[in-house]
Amino acid sequence: MRPSLLLASLLLLPTCNSASAAPSDAAHPMARLLGADVQQRYLPQGMSDELSIRRAYEQGILRSPDFPSLELSGDQAFIFFAQFARSRMGPTFNTLTVCHNPDGFRLLVGGGSRQSCAARPDAGMRFIRQRNGDLVCEPCAALNLPERWERHDRHTH
Repeated sequence: MRPSLLLASLLLLPTCNSASAAPSDAAHPMARLLGADVQQRYLPQGMSDELSIRRAYEQGILRSPDFPSLELSGDQAFIFFAQFARSRMGPTFNTLTVCHNPDGFRLLVGGGSRQSCAARPDAGMRFIRQRNGDLVCEPCAALNLPERWERHDRHTH
């Protein structure tokens, strides 16, 4: 095979695979591993069905065709910020401490325990709960992450 054809086939491969593969909507791997009881699940606005996830992947917004969920279980949050291809976030943990506030919550991105919530009241990424239950992430725009998150809990049968 000529090098130019090989290069072209490698460049087209992700597009071809994404069109046939169904996006994954599995629970966050760490939540599954820890047996977490996820009480709240949020998805970025406009990324709540297979078609929108596939489109976001094909447009280079997502690194993989997986639902980019933010899952909350008590004082823990599970999320892959690195799943967003244009994120300016840098390396972070996938399991974060949640500091609950009356109007939403904060995620302690640099690590920290529940005690850190009181000790560092301004630390973390702040998510403000709207009247309709959606979230607005205050620092997300500057980090090239979705600003609005909609609640989409999984229903167990």
